[in-house]
Amino acid sequence: MPISQEKFGITDDGEEVIRYTLTNGNNLEVRIINYGGIITNIFAPDKNGKRADIVLGFNSFDGYKVKHPYFGALIGRYGNRIAGGRFSIDGTEYKGDKLVLQLDSPDGEEGYPGNLICYVTYQLTPDNRLTITYFALTDKPTIVNMTNHSYFNLNGHDSGTIDDHVLRVKASHFTPVNETLIPKGKIEPVDGTAFDLQSDTLLGDRIKQVYTGAHMPDIIGKGGVKYRKFASVCLEAQHYPNSPNQ
Repeated sequence: MPISQEKFGITDDGEEVIRYTLTNGNNLEVRIINYGGIITNIFAPDKNGKRADIVLGFNSFDGYKVKHPYFGALIGRYGNRIAGGRFSIDGTEYKGDKLVLQLDSPDGEEGYPGNLICYVTYQLTPDNRLTITYFALTDKPTIVNMTNHSYFNLNGHDSGTIDDHVLRVKASHFTPVNETLIPKGKIEPVDGTAFDLQSDTLLGDRIKQVYTGAHMPDIIGKGGVKYRKFASVCLEAQHYPNSPNQ
């Protein structure tokens, strides 16, 4: 399906922010802006065909310009945590039904070595999959760990807590962390722990073991809805935290 676009706002530097809309003909629609690669909306039908916007966010660009919990944003250069913030090491394009966003990150930005050209490709498939593919080129040894930070509530962004959501994670092991949430350098089985989500698990029973906005302050989002803690779940595909040092 063709990608449509519309003006979404203006940055403080006077640059126009564009929102792109991807559809697949199955009543599924994803909206993305070229500011941070943010996913602002995912309109998805339930089993009865009723559509809801299932990601948290804001009505206008103004909400994304100020500090917020990175609703829908791309995270990088390195997502999650690096112990002590230290490590040692040796544009927009259309392609059919794909949206490709590009960012050029200069050498030294945020303390990372090397000029980095990042490409992120969004594609909505006929079988209702939203795929996000990351690719980066650099001119120095560096580290890259990009991910997406969307907050999901499958009942709709305005429907309250996600206690009734069921989650399955195909992970047989986890990385225990210390008091600063840095991995201890061990990989242990999830069997018998609160992190065992290998079978369908009611999130209400594990609400504090999953990224569910437990520490998120009340925020006014789309439609004037007040987003509270435990109103969404955020799943970030990524490397192990602090992996450059362990």
